[in-house]
Amino acid sequence: MELTRRHALAGAAALAASPLLPSVLANAAAPMADKQAPSFYRYKVGDVQVTVISDGVNTFALGDSFVLNAKKDEVAAAL
Repeated sequence: MELTRRHALAGAAALAASPLLPSVLANAAAPMADKQAPSFYRYKVGDVQVTVISDGVNTFALGDSFVLNAKKDEVAAAL
């Protein structure tokens, strides 16, 4: 397919009109889960249940420029 000025203008018009389209919110239909697992942490914020998922731990050496406006010793103490 050859990109013409007409195609570019039609795409730009569609992109500009996209915020005007009705939005559909994704609501989960799953029941509230009260059980914990090692890599899942669940808590409630108001009526909503939030699930935090951890897929592991990654350790790495702290570089000298990890935080630009603080010294490495200060950053290590804060961590």
